[in-house]
Formats: sequence, structure tokens, C-alpha cells
Amino acid sequence: SGNVASCDAQGFLSMFGIMVTSGYNCSLCMFYLAVIKFKKKDEYIKKRLEPWMHAVPILSGLSLSIAGLVSEVYNAGLANCFV
Repeated sequence: SGNVASCDAQGFLSMFGIMVTSGYNCSLCMFYLAVIKFKKKDEYIKKRLEPWMHAVPILSGLSLSIAGLVSEVYNAGLANCFV
């Protein structure tokens, strides 16, 4: 388990990791869709899609992780600290 600070840190990092992993998986799917189905060129992807493919997973992960800290939902569980 641990104390409140260690549970907050573990919960924050776990939530952030889960959200960013899922978000980047979606970004990778969008990349393949753009290249294979819609035949988009590297320049289009680099300028139009890639900034969003990084920003959305990172910002959504940060916002949900911070929301969990603010609302104090990262509590000690049986084996680890999480929601």
C-alpha cells in the first residue's frame, strides 16, 4: 500500500499510462487509415495529423490524471493504489 502521497503518485502515473497508451493506439490506427485507405502523403500527415496525434493522447491523459488527484480518488486498495 503506502501513504496518501505514494498512492496519489501511483494512481496518477497508472491513469496517465493507461490513457496515453490507449490514445497512441488510436493515433496509430488513424495513421494507418490515412496512409493506406486515404493515400495521404508524409507532408500532410506531418503538418495536419501528427500534432493532433500527439496532443490528444497526452492532454487527455494529463487532464484525467489531474482530475483524479483533485477529486482524491486514488485510494489504497488491497494490493496497490488506484481508483
